[in-house]
Amino acid sequence: MQMMMPTLAPDMSFYSLLAVTKRLNGIGKAEQISQLLFSSPSAALRHDFPSNLDVFCIKTGNAFGNPVEVATNTSVLPYFLRFRSQNVHYEAWKLMLGPTVEPLKFVLGLPPGPSGSMMPLCYCRECLDEDIRNFGYPYWHRKHQLPSVLVCPTHSTPLNYANIRIDGRGRSGLFLPDDSDIQNYQSSIALGRAQPILERLSSLSSMALENELSTQYSPDSLRAAYLHGLKQQGLLTPSGHIRAREFIGRLTKHYEIITHLSPFDRIIGKDTVEGMLRLVRKPRGNFHTASHLIMIDFLFGDWKLFNSVYLWDQQMDLPLDAQNDFKLTSSNYHNLDSCLEHRLLDLVKRFKNKEGSFSSIAKQLDININTAMRWLGKLGLIEIPRKPKILTSDIKNNVICLLKQGLPLKAIASQSGLSISTIDRVCSEQPNLQQLWRAAKKEWKRNKVREKFSMFLINNPALTQTELRQNSDSGYCWLYRHDLDWLSKNLPQKQPIKRIQIFPTKPRINWGKRDDECLAALKTVNISNLQSWERIKSKAILRRLPKLSFSPRLNKLPKSSAWVTIMLSTLNRLRTDV
Repeated sequence: MQMMMPTLAPDMSFYSLLAVTKRLNGIGKAEQISQLLFSSPSAALRHDFPSNLDVFCIKTGNAFGNPVEVATNTSVLPYFLRFRSQNVHYEAWKLMLGPTVEPLKFVLGLPPGPSGSMMPLCYCRECLDEDIRNFGYPYWHRKHQLPSVLVCPTHSTPLNYANIRIDGRGRSGLFLPDDSDIQNYQSSIALGRAQPILERLSSLSSMALENELSTQYSPDSLRAAYLHGLKQQGLLTPSGHIRAREFIGRLTKHYEIITHLSPFDRIIGKDTVEGMLRLVRKPRGNFHTASHLIMIDFLFGDWKLFNSVYLWDQQMDLPLDAQNDFKLTSSNYHNLDSCLEHRLLDLVKRFKNKEGSFSSIAKQLDININTAMRWLGKLGLIEIPRKPKILTSDIKNNVICLLKQGLPLKAIASQSGLSISTIDRVCSEQPNLQQLWRAAKKEWKRNKVREKFSMFLINNPALTQTELRQNSDSGYCWLYRHDLDWLSKNLPQKQPIKRIQIFPTKPRINWGKRDDECLAALKTVNISNLQSWERIKSKAILRRLPKLSFSPRLNKLPKSSAWVTIMLSTLNRLRTDV
């Protein structure tokens, strides 16, 4: 089937090209165009990142260029690739040439939206009128679809947006801005004082989409360019450290008027603005292009000036060969200790000769790895490789093997060189793998604690069970909660408690002496005045004794007891006679 296709207009998006084709040929269903041009009924329905571009270029005879040129010239992909390595470029192009682009947002570090689209389609009313006058139909401009563009870069007017996917409708349509089937919404942005900032950011976003960097992307050169801008703004100390508090304060005040607008609220909002420090401190991760544009606008204010500084820093970053003799001749680092200097030079030579990893060599030379990375980064002696930028099949298989062994994520990150978040995503991709890892992790943990407990018992054979429970280094508490059966079988035998015999500290009582003293006192007692109502018992005699130095106990005093017995018998006989 032959079809009429329009000429690619300036800044026309790929989605617009297909929508205009549908209108020119009078085709009612978008799936029909998608099937004809892409051999897939849904490949043409994406308005952010198209797929199956290789099939499209073959069927159109490369009339719009090869697949890479189509992806670069008709989509918003260059905007998101501007501050990414070449490996990410290749991976993104490969996905757009293939049958699906589902993993592309993961590669670009973009969170997927609930409707499957990056953001609603936007248009400028003045651009729409100009397109109708010039071409007879309006179309969607690429620069209007960028997340950091809230006003038209050409006319400085707030953009209108068309929500073609409200309530789940419009998913299978190819629409243009003047279609009556879509719901158009007027932007609610009140420009006022925010207009100059939004105009600058829109202009920078358009430049980032259309213009490449002045030289190949390098995170170290980009960081050096930012540091140069911070120095010009007076935000660096004489020793080269960032005045973090002042930088955050000035950045917050500069963009305060737009912090409530999306996507800037997630970048320079009250709770997220401190993340901008990572761009100049440790630019290892992948940052949204809007973050870089905010930094460029704050430090340079112009894309050309930034590109010039970036090119200069890139040219100054010259790698050194492994066979060269390294010498620290720069006068800027006179504070570097001579001993540390020699060890750093030795580290560089060993690392260049591939005698081991950077961390292992630093450990052998007794150099703090953070200190080594900071000084070598300043001196530009070597470029330290970071974590793998592409998750290859070999690395992924190695991670899966380690996960099945039950190792913790931190241990796997140390062995594989990946971040914990990346390993967690690999684990979450397969629900069965996550279940296997959790079960294996419990077994791995159990074996480790058992081994630790056994070694503790070997090193401390005299400990009792009570002391084991109270010792936090033995692992007893974890085993008691999670492995009680094994713990019960491997506890040490109860040790008999050796009690210390306590000897009396008081002298022994001389009962014989007490007996004589009591008997002498008894002989002085006058028992003739015994009252008639008193019972003839020993208590009647004892209560008449004078005060002694002890309480008389007749069972311990045999002489006194015999005397009292005789006296009681005499009294009983006398009372009977009377």
